[in-house]
Amino acid sequence: IRGMPMDVERKIPLERLELFLRLFRQRVSNPSEVRPCVRCWKESELKAEIKALIRAHSHELFESTFPSATTLIKHLENVGWVRPLPIEPLDVVAPKRFFLLDSDGADGSTVEPLELLQAWLPGGVISYFAALSFHGLTTQVPPFLHIGRLLPPALERPASPALQAKPQASTATKERNPLGTEGFRYDGRSYYLTKRDSALVPGVQLRVASPRTWLRITTFEQTLLDTLLQPVRCGGTAVVFEAWENGAGELDADRLASHLTAIDRPELDRRVGAISDVIGFQPSSGALRQRLDEARRKAAASGSAMEEIPLLPGCICSTPASTWRVLLP
Repeated sequence: IRGMPMDVERKIPLERLELFLRLFRQRVSNPSEVRPCVRCWKESELKAEIKALIRAHSHELFESTFPSATTLIKHLENVGWVRPLPIEPLDVVAPKRFFLLDSDGADGSTVEPLELLQAWLPGGVISYFAALSFHGLTTQVPPFLHIGRLLPPALERPASPALQAKPQASTATKERNPLGTEGFRYDGRSYYLTKRDSALVPGVQLRVASPRTWLRITTFEQTLLDTLLQPVRCGGTAVVFEAWENGAGELDADRLASHLTAIDRPELDRRVGAISDVIGFQPSSGALRQRLDEARRKAAASGSAMEEIPLLPGCICSTPASTWRVLLP
């Protein structure tokens, strides 16, 4: 094998090394729902994949005498099939190393930020500012990116902090970072891991980014709703309004209505109605119009008995929109 270190060739017959490389290339060539990104790998996942390959072909590779996954990764580095990425780990949740895998030299030498996110948590959902950028809803370059671990809904769940009218005081001695857990930095950007309540995220899809990369990401409409749930993680007030102004003419109103129905939080309906009025968005979908009209009717009927809520939780909002019982920035 051209470029394979001589010590490996001496220890392992050439045909077995060739078989391993052929099997390895086949195994990491195509993305899947379980492994959406096969261009970029965190070290633990790459080791696990190599070990699984050797176990699956133990008879052909003579598993008991074959090199360890760590040794093989080093050899793959030497022959130019994998390249370590210089990340800066900041938390125990972060991998110590990532690798860009390019076994044929055709994919180039750079990794996209969303590929790195998906490699960090293959089952996670790319959200917030990163999703806004992907969907073209903002012109801002995100200085931080998020991937969320979906949690099953609790049987009896208290109201989500993202939907409460007022933030609750924290008793923790260490101030919580509103952006989540910063795992690592790479190329000047911060990468965050968050926990997401699946009851609030019905809009998730797999998108093809390249032949070897799929992205599990929030839908266009879910991403807009997320700006009203977690505006700080989406870049703040200016980015939120930019996203709605850019997205209002392109969103699928039926899908937005479907997401709102699945989430079923009256506060979120009121926020969508309020920001729609601000940007002059008139829903074309009967289902969406009906849902917002009902939210408007309930707000008007309740009057001052219904507590006013901020349009953007965590942001300064003090201008009343009495139609919705919502405070605007």
